[in-house]
Amino acid sequence: MKREVVMVYVATFILNVSTALPFIAVPLVAEGMGANPFEISLLFVCSSLTPAVLSSFAGRLSDLYGKKFFMVGGALAYALSLLVFGSSKCVLHLAVASLLLGVGSAFFVPSSMAYVAEEYEEEKGVALGGYNTGGAAGTAIGFFLSGYLASVMGPRLCSLAFLWVTLSSLPFLLFLRRESRRVHGFKGLTTFKPVSYTHLRAHETSLHLVCRLLLE
Repeated sequence: MKREVVMVYVATFILNVSTALPFIAVPLVAEGMGANPFEISLLFVCSSLTPAVLSSFAGRLSDLYGKKFFMVGGALAYALSLLVFGSSKCVLHLAVASLLLGVGSAFFVPSSMAYVAEEYEEEKGVALGGYNTGGAAGTAIGFFLSGYLASVMGPRLCSLAFLWVTLSSLPFLLFLRRESRRVHGFKGLTTFKPVSYTHLRAHETSLHLVCRLLLE
């Protein structure tokens, strides 16, 4: 398995562990602030609707400016969400934390899945299956730890502890290798990978490969 893919798997696992906390702790804190069940549900609407609106746009931008950049941005948005949640004083602050959680999801999930898929062009199903396994395992462990630690430490202190867990994902993302060079074509953005001379000679009648070599 490629080193870069393993690093994305580990980062995804870590982030899913830490971002499971709001789903356990936010209702407890919001109820303590006097929020009713409907207001609490709106907080989760914020964290769910934000990626629904932004994911396609963020995915397109990650094609333009690099998936690594958006994975790191998503992790930072997750961390900022936990920081705002841990220092929140009112329900409005919780809503801001929920929005930031949604922004992090919109940035990280599409770009990380695309990064993994690009590393395994012929085995995308296996690669993305591993990605989802790491994410699901992280979420399950995150729910367990969130419930236990929130009952022991309190949800606010627990969120600050999980903030450091979130930040621990950054080294895995920052040291990912640089993505393939991108150029703009007549039909939009195209990704080109290096083509060896031997490969070109074996397909020298293919105009597509000739163009790829010239552009590289």
